[in-house]
Amino acid sequence: NGHDRTFFFGDYEGYRVRQPFAARMEYVPSLALRNESAGLEPLLNAFPTPTGPELADRTGNPSGLAQFVGTYSLPGDANTVSARVDSKLFSKSHVFLRYNETPSQAEFRQLSSLTQSTVNSRTFTFSINTQFSNWISNRLRANYARDKTQGFTNLDSYGGAVPVNLDKAFGNPNTGPYVGGLYTNGPISSLEDAYIRIPGIGSTSLIKNYANNELLQWDGTDDLTLQSRNHTLRAGFDIRILNSSIEDGTIELEPAFYTRNALAENLASNFSYQSFNDNDFTLPQYSAYIQDHWHIVPSLSLSYGVRWQMNAPPAYQETAPRPLRGRISSPSTLTLANEGATQWESDWRNFAPRLGVAWSPDSANNNRMILHAGVGIFYGTTNAVAIHSSNSGIGSGFFNEIKNVALPLTLDEFSNLQGGYGLPYTYAVGDIIPSHLQLPYTLQ
Repeated sequence: NGHDRTFFFGDYEGYRVRQPFAARMEYVPSLALRNESAGLEPLLNAFPTPTGPELADRTGNPSGLAQFVGTYSLPGDANTVSARVDSKLFSKSHVFLRYNETPSQAEFRQLSSLTQSTVNSRTFTFSINTQFSNWISNRLRANYARDKTQGFTNLDSYGGAVPVNLDKAFGNPNTGPYVGGLYTNGPISSLEDAYIRIPGIGSTSLIKNYANNELLQWDGTDDLTLQSRNHTLRAGFDIRILNSSIEDGTIELEPAFYTRNALAENLASNFSYQSFNDNDFTLPQYSAYIQDHWHIVPSLSLSYGVRWQMNAPPAYQETAPRPLRGRISSPSTLTLANEGATQWESDWRNFAPRLGVAWSPDSANNNRMILHAGVGIFYGTTNAVAIHSSNSGIGSGFFNEIKNVALPLTLDEFSNLQGGYGLPYTYAVGDIIPSHLQLPYTLQ
């Protein structure tokens, strides 16, 4: 029966805070500029009301910007819930199941742009430890983890601001209500940024943003231990699968103004349009090891072994970004990989030998002093390469812009900005990835 064999544990921790922020100086459109602007007043009034006069530029003329100083406090909270069940199923097997949930919320502010961010981390861990005999034992463990992040940035009335719908102010026709993170009549604008920069003074902006990202991880490990009189032999493997899901919308819009006259005349110096291919990918990783701990004499022991690792290239749900092949030292050799080609070929040669020694010069005194030395190769992962190429590689986005245009854009002007992800490529950071990518490693 389960009497004195099964135990339950539970825990909850909560944290609530309201964080005050010290006063700081920022820039906003001046009152005079707001009164003079032709048709841009709703957008300018969405900034907080200035607390100081209009500043002069380097030539002594009005710049269009004034100082704003304000203070505020923002709430935040974090909760942790965990539960664990331990059970001794049989005389030689011990099992535990652990669950952990950590939701948190926080707010951030940039002028009248208020960001509400939520992060939720969830893990399940299962383990079974078995002692087959006095000299053979095994530990099997499986783990699932999910990290989900959502962020919403909207305009509010902080500092006397009058909120405005940036979609309408920019001329974005996709302005229906949200349904499941998307507009009902078109893709959501993941980022809208009204940007003002006056040389010699500074910059300011209003932002509306939406982000919904999720990282899933599955792990499976197994470790077998064999013990004899002087040796402890261990061998095992590890399988890890990462899945990155990014639901950050489709487009980013940014009208930029660089002079007071441009603001007064409602003539954006340039209006940029960026579109991103939301490319979910799966990244499998495998490793295995074998090692031995040898007690040569009571005062001397030796540990030695080797670990093998392999990081497969990411598998994309959509069209994969196209890396560059060739040598960066010889630009003429660079070519674009074929469409649909993997980011790199799996390298099966990542072997990492390791050696350690422990010696006690005073074994007669219960080994109160022990000297350790070791050397080994330690491999990293290709996670950073996979994430960077997925988010900004060739074929992952589209860019276009028009100059000297009034807001809001007409439907024709907005339609002419849009495009696809194929040739000719207009937005990308070319990643030069060797076809046989070597895992990063250190020698320690």
